[in-house]
Amino acid sequence: MDNFTLFDSHNDALLLFYNINGAICILLNLLAIYLIVFKSSRNMGEYRWHLLHYQNTMTGSILEYLHIIMGYWGVCGHFMNYIN
Repeated sequence: MDNFTLFDSHNDALLLFYNINGAICILLNLLAIYLIVFKSSRNMGEYRWHLLHYQNTMTGSILEYLHIIMGYWGVCGHFMNYIN
């Protein structure tokens, strides 16, 4: 009987999930940053900059997570392989 672990580095289904989830999260975070900067009302005052800082931190965390877990930058890594 094989020693199967769900979080094995060679689990193709899990790696595919990371690729898809990483790309979606990055796109949604970029959309959130755009909305905070350009579409939020001036009445929010300083709070909007706190939201922007938080959103930038979350985007950076996702990129670091993809780099540590996947060994490359998710979908961006695949794109870089095509242009090199």
